[in-house]
Parts: sequence; structure tokens; C-alpha cells
Amino acid sequence: MKKILLLFLLLPFIGISQALSGNYIIKSTNAAPFNTLTNAVARINSVGAAGPVVFLLDDTTYSNTTGETFPIIITQFTGTSATNTLTIKPNIGKTVTITATNRNGFTGVPAVIEFNGADNIIIDGNNATGTTRNLTLINNDAVNFIDRTVLWVASNGANGATNIDIKNTILKSNIRNQQARQLSGIYSGSNELGLNNNININNAATANNATTKITNNEFINVRQGVYINSSPTLKTSKTALESNIFGSTINTEKPSLPIYMINTNDFSITDNVINGVLNDNTGNPSISGITIENGSNYNIKRNTISNVILTTNHIIQYAIFISGTQTNGVISENKITNIKNTGNGIIRTLSLQMNATTSANMLVANNFISDITTTGTTTNGASGIQIQSGRNIKLYHNSVVLNGNQNNISAALNINAGTELDIINNIFGNTSTTGTAYSVYSTVAASSFLNIDYNDYYSARHIGFLGGNRTTLANWQTATTKDRNSINVIPTFVSIADLHLSGTNTAFDDKGTPLAIIPTDIDDESRSTVAPDMGADEYNRCKISSTWNGTNWSNGTPTPSIKAIINGTYNTQIHGNITTCELTINTEKTLTITSGKFVEVQNDVTVIGNLIIENNGSLIQNDDDAKSTGIINVIRNSSFMKQYDYTYWSSPVAGIKLSNFKESYLYYSFNDAVDNWQFESENTIMAPGKGYIARAPENDLATQIVSTTFTGVPFTGLIELPIATAETGSLGLIGNPYPSALNADAFLTNANNKDILEGTLYFWTHNTAIAANTPNPGSGVFAYSGDDYASYNLTGSTVTTSPALSGKTNNNNNRPQGNIASGQGFFAEIKATAPATKKLVFNNSMRVKGENGNTQFFKTKAAKSTSNTTLEKNRVWVNITNEQGAYSEMLLGYITGATNDYDNGYDGKTFSSDSFVSMYSILGEENLSIQGRSLPFDEEDSIPLGFENTIGGTFSVGIDSFDGFFTNQEVFLYDKKNDATVNLKQGRYTFTTEKGTFNDRFELKFKDKTLGVENPELVQNGIVVFKNGSQIQLVSEDKNIQDITIYNLLGKSIYQKKNINTLEHTTNGIQTQKQLVIVKIKTEDGLEITKKMML
Repeated sequence: MKKILLLFLLLPFIGISQALSGNYIIKSTNAAPFNTLTNAVARINSVGAAGPVVFLLDDTTYSNTTGETFPIIITQFTGTSATNTLTIKPNIGKTVTITATNRNGFTGVPAVIEFNGADNIIIDGNNATGTTRNLTLINNDAVNFIDRTVLWVASNGANGATNIDIKNTILKSNIRNQQARQLSGIYSGSNELGLNNNININNAATANNATTKITNNEFINVRQGVYINSSPTLKTSKTALESNIFGSTINTEKPSLPIYMINTNDFSITDNVINGVLNDNTGNPSISGITIENGSNYNIKRNTISNVILTTNHIIQYAIFISGTQTNGVISENKITNIKNTGNGIIRTLSLQMNATTSANMLVANNFISDITTTGTTTNGASGIQIQSGRNIKLYHNSVVLNGNQNNISAALNINAGTELDIINNIFGNTSTTGTAYSVYSTVAASSFLNIDYNDYYSARHIGFLGGNRTTLANWQTATTKDRNSINVIPTFVSIADLHLSGTNTAFDDKGTPLAIIPTDIDDESRSTVAPDMGADEYNRCKISSTWNGTNWSNGTPTPSIKAIINGTYNTQIHGNITTCELTINTEKTLTITSGKFVEVQNDVTVIGNLIIENNGSLIQNDDDAKSTGIINVIRNSSFMKQYDYTYWSSPVAGIKLSNFKESYLYYSFNDAVDNWQFESENTIMAPGKGYIARAPENDLATQIVSTTFTGVPFTGLIELPIATAETGSLGLIGNPYPSALNADAFLTNANNKDILEGTLYFWTHNTAIAANTPNPGSGVFAYSGDDYASYNLTGSTVTTSPALSGKTNNNNNRPQGNIASGQGFFAEIKATAPATKKLVFNNSMRVKGENGNTQFFKTKAAKSTSNTTLEKNRVWVNITNEQGAYSEMLLGYITGATNDYDNGYDGKTFSSDSFVSMYSILGEENLSIQGRSLPFDEEDSIPLGFENTIGGTFSVGIDSFDGFFTNQEVFLYDKKNDATVNLKQGRYTFTTEKGTFNDRFELKFKDKTLGVENPELVQNGIVVFKNGSQIQLVSEDKNIQDITIYNLLGKSIYQKKNINTLEHTTNGIQTQKQLVIVKIKTEDGLEITKKMML
């Protein structure tokens, strides 16, 4: 009994006037008053609330036939507060419809629910705790000429309705095109009923409503979506419309005024979608997506307005219409598209028609307005932004483009009247080729512009009208006396309906001026604080980012479409290479790119913290429009240098003086015009793409590596280097301008560079010690041997020494592989026929990607390059040398694209004729260190070889290496003087010569009838070497064999015999798998012969 009594006391006592608190299920089978919503509302109006109250709608339908009486009127009940709210919503899992129908043919239904001075009311259409719309409210009034709404926020005498929250509902009316002024979804205003029970919209509210939130509702079959009508003295305040949907794809359901607000303060209209606005009713002269009359302190932001259509002879059509007295309004980040007038009307897409004397302080910024067309015959046709009147108006960073053809006057910006106009960083475009098209049409004087500059104007007809047609930008600038930094460029957009910038807009990018009031763009992405883009979109390819915190990436490993932000120490040796869309290094954070590793960035690099590129590390940027901001440190080590030697440098960063090479005190560049060295001061700033030389210390006799740190902003993108030419051609000392390797093939095959360069590059190798009075004195009074320049072109490359034969150490015998290291300077021969005004071109497409792409001066391991050219290359390298280390190499190649005539890029001339020894092939009158010949290969080819030397004595000729079909192709050297043919694939050829030049002694052949290509013997200097079983047998004609040593390719001796002193010798005890070996023979008279053979 006690338990029953306790339960009874806890239940709401509905038999007497007890205030409500808690949840109440509204269901037709319940006892009154909770059997209908009408009764439940009447009860709370009567008894008030003692706590939060929730009416849970449990039936599927609430209507006249289920006992409801409309409108259901909620008054200001006792006990209401911000805590003690009344919520009306579907019960859990229920989908509910409330339908109000007129009682007879002449008595209308002003609303489904009326908030009559009520406070703290929540209409929540979600049947749980989410955002789905499970409650539909329908005003099914069919009485004609009756103004009505679905939800009416009304004042009650001296009390306005406050804290009304309407969310997650579907609001519908019966017939949109009835002959009535109002068929709205939500009406806030008058508290009067007119004749036949309709809302008297002629009388405004007698008290101001405040703090109304309208969120995530869908409005269907209404003429006005949200209609707020206040008096000038009792303005509605603090209204928030957010994420609502207005419009329809069905014409008969489309609204004509989705949002209409009169005399409102402190409101916001954000993130709403208005899609499908139509007025085909001749009784209403205009339509608009958003209309504001007499407003202050508001924000219209991130709304989408599209498909605003007029089909009959109406006067004016708007997407946004601002009129009357306005102060402190902001219209920003809205997307407006597909505004069409197929009748005979005017389109003013975003129209400002404000009080001319009141300072509006109106900001219109970061809006997209596009795809606007009118086909009528009205003189004033379509406008993107229309300033009809007003004072103190700011138009910043808007993108306004009229894309379609117009039949009359059209303008992206139309100014009829106004003062204190501030128009900066906008895009005003008009592509109409019919009618009279303008970017800007202004009937105000130039003095009305407070500022007008940094805009992009383009039009198929006239840039502007100001006192007359101004066809060109220059004409417009003269008329305004301003606009000096504006441009006339057609940007590339994603589409007609999407004015985001797309692809490369080189002539357009970064042409704006920073405005502190607009720090972000239409997508709330940061704008450049130095040179932003004009228009609403700040072009940023990298929409997604991932931040490194020192341990992990916040959003996964960066990719070419994900921006990398370094907010913790990052080391590529430990954490791996980075490939990213953009790179930002935050304050006091450090990214270190270690040797052989890389960071590849598609676009911009911004360094606020520290970026260190260790020797042989690479920073690659791919887009030529990419920017580099901030200071980096690039460490570069030279090859081994000897006393007094010079290193050939080029700077990968801006602002480096030659004094940066602290161990040096002599510096030179090369003067192309006079084809000679030019002394440079230590204060000379290294130009991008230009080569310089700096001398090693003269007081250090040891061979050494010089390390230099380049500190500055890295070079990137397009770099042009002016080149001068002597009358007969000259050399240019140039260099890699990037903090990554440069692909030589891409550099040489660039269309611009092909017209300037002969096509062979020369790299200093630091091999020969300097001494006075030797050939080729180089720079200063010290001499360098001419064979210290390795060469490279599309056929291949040659080296300048062979340490294996000379026994030297720290020599650079690396063959250039086509990747020019960061910081590397080099020579290139300039054509005498090069254009008079010429510049060599470097760009980011030439930069080498991948690991080990930047590993050593002039020589790099094979790495992925950006060049897509694939050449068939079949090559053989032939060298001449002596026991004292004199060395020269020539290359013969059969290459895709080469001919048997002289070809720039495939044939390379010998760099110097003054070296100790030089071997070359002869083509016409040219001596070539590299010769490229055409495909297909003809084994009957005979290639004349020449050599010159300044020392005389015994030399040997042999093959260093080969590739392509030369792997299986024999190569013979024919000595005309001795009438001897030697297969160089089987061993070297040794001969004795005097000093001089000999261009008619040797030929390179590929077929020998004397020995036959199948003869396995090696014949040289009267000694025959051949395989005998698993051993090697030697037979000499007339000289005793003194010593023999056999090496494998690793340089390890596998057989040695001394003091043989016989004409024949057979090895014994050699146990090895089939391999290529080197046989070194010494005869009794001291002659040494080296042969290669397969064992």
C-alpha cells in the first residue's frame, strides 16, 4: 500500500492545476489532456512548467480528424525559463505528421502552431538525438486569398516570443501558387488575425521577437520559407538560420522568396541551401533567394543559392537583395550560380540598394557568382553584383563571372550610384559575345571610388564603362585614375558553376594585395600574407594535411595530394623519404634530409623552422609555379682536390656571395662574349644557373674535400640565364641552380636550350696536379691538363683517368651518368649560330627524383628522372693510356635519333687539343670525343680514329666497357702502319709512337676477315694467348716471356709466374668458374702487354 501511494505521489497529478515537468506521451488512446497535442498545449498554458517538459508525439498523424484544433497556440506560460523549456518532438523511433485543414470554405488556418508571445519553446523533429527529419508539419488550408504559415512566431501585446528553437522538421503548405501574399513555412511578426482568420501581415508585431533559431529544416511547397516582419521600432533580433533547405526540383513546389527579413538586428544566415526558386505568377513582380530590408549587425555566410528562375514578364530578379537602411552587414563565402531570366526582366544577382546617407559599413567578400543569363530585351539586363545605392561599401575577393550570352547591357559589376566604394582583389568577368558586355559598368564618377585596385577584369566586349566605353584595361585605368595594379587575365576555373581556380594560372597567380580583414578564402583556407590570389579562392592544391609530431603523422603518411607539416624533429635517415603536396616546417622544428635521401614536394615549401640538406641529400619541387619561402641550409662537398686546384660551383640558394667559400681567395667566372676567364670579387653574389670557380688553399699539399654550406632561400621553378656568344662560338660556364640533381638529358633536349648549345657538357675532374708551363694553362698562372674535363651528351660520357691502370689514388674516374649534382658548375659549348637574344632555361621538370639522385659532383648513380625520353643506346668506350697515367677516352654509340652526320646533342668535340694524349673519332673535319651514329647498325662500318700526344713512347689501346648490342658484337682495331688487326674485346693493343698528331693510323672495325670473328686467340706484339682446357697457353714468336700475372675482375691475382724465360708457357693449377680475366705479360726486353680473355 505504501509503494502504491509513493508511486501515485511521483506521477504528475493531472486532476488539479499542477505545473508540468518531465516527459509526456501524446497519444490518442491516452486520457485527456495528453490525448491530443491541442489539449496538452492548453494544459501547459494553464498550469505552467515546474521543470523541463517534453511532449512526445507517439501517433503517426495529428489532424482535425484526430481531435486537433488549429492553430495550436502556445502562450507565455508560468515557470518558463532557459531551463524549463517545452519541447515537442516525435517519440523514439516514430515518424509523425501534423496536418492542419480549414474547417470550411471561408475560414482559413493561419498556422499549424502559433508561438503567441511564448518563450523557451523547442520544436525538434528528430525522433532520437540526431538530425534526421521525422516530423512533418503541413498547413493544408485550401481557402484562397488567405495569408497563412506553418509555424507562427507572434508577439502577444507587450510580449515578444523569445528563445524559440525550430529544428529537424519538414514544413509544407497546401498550394504554393494561390492568390495570397503569404504562404510561408515560418512567419515571425504580426500578432493580428485578419478577415477570415488569416494572418494580417500589414500590421507588424507590437513587441519584438528575439533569439529564434531555425536549424536543419526543409521547406516544401511554400512561397516564403522564413518570413520575418518587424516594425522599425520593434525589430526582431538574434535570429539564426542555419543549414536549412529551401527549394525543389518541381516547379509547382518552388518558393519565390525563401528568406525574407524586414527590420531585423543581430542575425545570421549561414550554411543554407536554396536550390530552385521560381516565380511564374504575374501577380508578384520579383523573386529573391535572400531579401533583407533594414538590417544591422548580421552575417550572411556560406549559403548556396542556385536555380533562381523567372519565366514571366517580371521586373527584377535577385539571389540576394539588400535594401533600406543597413549597417554592419557581412555577406561572405556564398556560392551563387544558375540565375536565369527567360522572360523580359532584369537580373541583379547580388543587389545593394541601401540608404545613400547612412554609412552602411557593408562588407561583401569571398563570394562565387556565376552562370547568369537573361534573354529579355530590357535595356539593363544581367548584373553579377549591383550597387544601386549606398555609402561605405567594401567589395573584397569576390569571383563574379557572367558566363552566358546576354541580349542587352550586362556587367559583372554594375554601379548605378554610391559613395565611398572600396573595391579590391576581385575577379569581374563577362564572356558574353552578344549584347553590350562589360566587366564593370559604372555611372558614378571616379571620385566615388575610395579604392579600386588589384582586380582582374576581362570581357569579350568592353572592360568597363565610366563616362563612356573603356574597351581596354589601360582605358579603364585612365578613366578611374586608379586601378594601376589590376590585370586583364582570363583565369582557369573548375567549371562554369564552380569558380575554384584550377590548374596553372601563371599570369593570374598571386597578383592580389593582402587585406588583414580577409585572412581566409571561401573555403576558410588561409590566404597568402604577401601576395594572395584575386577572387574568392586562394588556389591551394593541397586540401588535406598531415602533421608530424616527432613520432607519428596525424593523418597518415603524406602523399602527392596531402600536405606535410613538420611540427617535430624529422630525419629522413630514421623516418624515411617524404613525398608530399606541400611542405611547411613550423617554428623551431627541424627537418634534416640526409645523404642519398630526398623530400619531393609537388608545390610550395614554407620554412619557418629549419631545413638542413646534408651532402648528397635532395629537395625536389615539381610544379614550376611552386614557391619557396624561408631559409634553408644546403651542405655540399666537392670531389677530392689538390693544392691550388679549383672547384666548379653553382649556388642552389639565393643571395650567396663568393666569400661563402671560406677556404678560397681567388674566384672566377667565364665571360661568354670574349671566351675567357673573368676575375670576380669575393662580394659577387652568385647568379642562379651560372657557374663559378673557387681555388683551394695553396698552403695545403694534401688531397682534400672542400665542404661548403649554402644558406638562403632555395631556387625553384623557371630560371633563365642570359648567354653571350663570341663570333665563332664560345664556352659557357653554367651550373645546376637547384638543391637537387639536374637531369642532363632534359636540360639538353629542352627546345630553347637546343637552339643555344652544341649539346655536350664538360665537367672538371680534379685529377691532374697543377704545374707551371704545362699545356692548357686554365685560370691564373697555373696550368691544368686538358684531359681533366669529363664530357657528357645524349650518346653518353667519357672519363679522364683510369686509376686501375695508373695506380693513382683519389682520382675522379667516375663517368658522368646524366645527373648533374646540386651546386655543380660545368662548361657547355655555345653555338656560333645561337639566337642574338638568348637565355638558357632551367625548370623543375629537369630535376632528378628518387634516392641517390644527388650523390656526387658530376657523377651520380642512376636515379629516376623526370625525362620520359627513352633512347636505344649501344655503346663502346675505347681508351688510350700509358704506364705514366696519361689517359684519354672516346665513346662511339649507335643511338636512337642520331645520324651519321654531325648532330648537336649526340656528337661531342674534344675539349682540348693540348693534353698529354688525346684519342678521338674523326667525322669530316671534327675530332669527336663522343660520336653518335644512326641505327640500324651496319657491321661493315669503319670509324677513323685519331690521336695526338706530346710525350711519345709506348701506349696501349683497349675497351673500357660496352653496352647494348656491343655485349655480343666484336670490336676490332686496325693499325694501318703495322697492318695489324686486333680484337679489342679480347685484349689491349700496345704500340710505340713519336710525338705528334696521327689522324690516319687507326680505324675501328666490327668485322675482320684476317682473323675471323670466331678465332679465340689473342694476337698482340707477336704473342698468341689462347685457352687450353681449363688453363691458358702463351706462345711468343721471338721474345722470351719473362713474367705472367692473371687477375680476376676484382683485381685479385689468381695466377702468377716469374722468370719464365721461354717462348711458350702454359699455366697450371687455375681453378675458377667461367669468367673474364686480365692477363698481364712482361717480355725479356721489358715490354708489358695486357690482354682480356674469357677463361
